[in-house]
Amino acid sequence: MSDVKEVVLANAEELLTRPHKTAILNGATRRDRYREPGSEWQQADMARWQHGAVVEAVNHFGRHITQAGDVLAIMSFDTMRIVQHARVRRIMMCSVDALTESEAISLGYESVADFQAHHSELHGRHMWMVYIQRLNTGEPPALTQ
Repeated sequence: MSDVKEVVLANAEELLTRPHKTAILNGATRRDRYREPGSEWQQADMARWQHGAVVEAVNHFGRHITQAGDVLAIMSFDTMRIVQHARVRRIMMCSVDALTESEAISLGYESVADFQAHHSELHGRHMWMVYIQRLNTGEPPALTQ
């Protein structure tokens, strides 16, 4: 059983306005470390970033770890209120410029063009794409899997 981990997102409200959203993006930094299935922790290397590579866990900036099975309390950057509870299904490396149509749809957009129209500031960025299972809003979820 894992603890609920608070995650603050600038666009957390999209979970309310885009009901089909099943993934969130979290910025990747050179200080991040990740673990691929069956391997040791590795430093994030933007020069060797592989869009679509699935990772088992991410250590964000050396401060906290996110991995499949974790329960997240997704909070709004603007209000610092919980918008959604979700369970992490999987995490993958994402190069925003290589986003596929199905990935854009997972992010709650109609297409890559629709995503780009709303998030042009992310052009050229490397991100962690976290696929989620929505649990509920507001009240804390049960921590059983």
